[in-house]
Amino acid sequence: MAATLTVEPAGRCCWDEPVRIAVRGLAPEQPVTLRASLRDEKGARFRAHARYRADAAGHLDLARAPALGGSFAGLEPMGLLWALEPDRPFWRLVKRDVQTPFVVELEVLDGHEPDGGRLLARAEHERHFMSPGVRRVPVRAGRVRATLFLPPGKEPRHRTSGHFSWS
Repeated sequence: MAATLTVEPAGRCCWDEPVRIAVRGLAPEQPVTLRASLRDEKGARFRAHARYRADAAGHLDLARAPALGGSFAGLEPMGLLWALEPDRPFWRLVKRDVQTPFVVELEVLDGHEPDGGRLLARAEHERHFMSPGVRRVPVRAGRVRATLFLPPGKEPRHRTSGHFSWS
């Protein structure tokens, strides 16, 4: 049976929303390495990896299985995301355009080598910074510069003296 990597919620979610990462179809007690990577808006790559061992049924659920080492160790279901580090020294992960997602690539590799091992499964997951339907409205009033994020269904009725009111 081929290994299958699943990320829930499937496909996409907000950046601060927890995800569940699981692998099925591994051999019993199989050692694997999970890798995560993304590129920021300037093209810099950020990566993390962790070593795991499948259970007796060949399943791996990051919410139940501790990482045995790598970028982090222990029971850290979101560790592959919070442990992302830049390839370039002193680079920081900064989101400049909150209207576009980061695309996180996840890979499952056979064995415990982060740069080696046969690729067993792969998935992409979009991490958004704005929920669907949210509108981003620039606000300018004198020297004040701000951004107003409007939830779905909320429309400013009028603007008077820099103040908004909603219907």
